Amino acid sequence: MVHSFKTLTFLANLLPSLALAFTIPSLSPRVKCDYYLDLALEAADSLQARYFTDQGDYGPQAVWVSGVDIIWLNKLDQLAGTDHKHCIDTAFNSNYDYLLHGDSHGKSYDDVAWIVMAYLLHDDLKNALVFYDIQAEGLDDVCGGGVWWEEAHSFKNTITNVLFLSSSGLLWDYTKEDKYLKNLQNTWSWMKGMNLTNDQGLFNDGLTRDGSCKNDNGPVWTYNQATGLVGLAYLSRVDPTALEDAYQIIDNMIAHMTVDGILRENCETETTNTCNADQRVFKGLSVFFINWFQEITGTTKYSDFIIRQADAIVDNANMGNGYYGPTWFYPYKNPENWDSSQSSALAAFLAAAAQDCPW
Repeated sequence: MVHSFKTLTFLANLLPSLALAFTIPSLSPRVKCDYYLDLALEAADSLQARYFTDQGDYGPQAVWVSGVDIIWLNKLDQLAGTDHKHCIDTAFNSNYDYLLHGDSHGKSYDDVAWIVMAYLLHDDLKNALVFYDIQAEGLDDVCGGGVWWEEAHSFKNTITNVLFLSSSGLLWDYTKEDKYLKNLQNTWSWMKGMNLTNDQGLFNDGLTRDGSCKNDNGPVWTYNQATGLVGLAYLSRVDPTALEDAYQIIDNMIAHMTVDGILRENCETETTNTCNADQRVFKGLSVFFINWFQEITGTTKYSDFIIRQADAIVDNANMGNGYYGPTWFYPYKNPENWDSSQSSALAAFLAAAAQDCPW
């Protein structure tokens, strides 16, 4: 069983949860391979034991990584019947004022997007809508559309906009309100028109910060490719070309961001891993979103790829006692056990549990 910890009462008087009976059909409980579910359970145990604090949160961890941790734990509860409600209810307590009001640079429109999805998977539509509306504040006509990264309007980047794609698609599916479909359609149309990809078809970091509205030719990251797939899965219900766009995104990622079929970030080599705490969660997040895309669309096109990532983690990143390092493509055992590396492994195991066992 996953460890139990002291919790805090969530800010019920500030934003009372809306008790809703809706379910999330795209993430319905469905286990096909218990082997990977067992790995996920052990990884979650270790994540919570080492990183979830007595204050009911993940301490100094970036709030957006806490958001994805909560997404994984929600999925685990659905699949395994575990109960992480105490974690989910308190995980954002120490960052709640930041999420609502921002810091010296204003509100962070990408951070709140992860929280939208975390609350939706927790059956809390009211809080999800609060943070979606904050995210939507960053939408304007500068450079023809798109969402700013943060309230200071420094630049419009890829991750904030693919997040807006997916959160809009999820809310359109749940509420059937046309405004979310419109945001989904307009954002994808804008992204395609802005030519945010390089010559390999991979999304760069975003637009330049000088107001010229050009591709910044910045680094490519796996999560910039995969995070918008959920939005494209929903968009394909009214626009079949979105499905082909999604396939092309995944195919480009596999072709150009893997070594022998295993994901590798540009900060990883066979002898070093210089990825920061944010970057270490990208690969697992990407595998999880590819599976989420498959669950929505019904395809199994990438099931073998998902299984290979989970197996590579076991083979190359296993640090023992349910802990995992950051490098998957090569047996480089980084002695640092970071919460984001652990989170990444957990996400990949959950995705693999939804595939048929490879034996």
